[in-house]
Amino acid sequence: MPANHHPWLVHGSLALVTLAIAVASLCFGQYPLSLSAVGHTLVHLPPGEGVIGQIVWSVRLPRVVMALLAGGALGLCGATLQGVFQNPLVDPHIIGVTAGSAFGGTLAILLGVGSLLMMASTFFFGLVALGLIYALRRPAGAGQHAGADSVRDHSQRLLRRAGQPDAVPRRQRRDVTEHRFLAARQLRDRQLA
Repeated sequence: MPANHHPWLVHGSLALVTLAIAVASLCFGQYPLSLSAVGHTLVHLPPGEGVIGQIVWSVRLPRVVMALLAGGALGLCGATLQGVFQNPLVDPHIIGVTAGSAFGGTLAILLGVGSLLMMASTFFFGLVALGLIYALRRPAGAGQHAGADSVRDHSQRLLRRAGQPDAVPRRQRRDVTEHRFLAARQLRDRQLA
């Protein structure tokens, strides 16, 4: 039975699995807790009384909630980018949004600005990278699926070249071999020192 006939079944199953993992995350850790102790702590108020209450309310529950929010945000970001670029291979890491954000954060750290301005710089440079990629996403006259075609063509070229050792010039192969020996010699010298 195809999943598209009963999407509620797929979504419901995924929600139950997520809930089970979240509950298990509340139970397992350096200080293991039973399921009944976690349930009792979550149901009875005021929160945070006793050692178990402190562990659940101050340590584990905030981490579980943040993990769920971060995972949901990453999934939403990936799905949005795939919809905007109409390419199932698009990912914030692949197209450079993450690198743009990292550049903005690094620049802010080097300039010595405060944490609020650093976050703004990270967000701004991520948006700049996204804008550049969006503006360059389709060359003039390219088809609708130019991104997927280009990835496929590049992969085929790479595989073809990997099967032909003579495709790499002899000088480059010698340089790589010399670099390997130099790196191995330096590693050996460090271990002996």
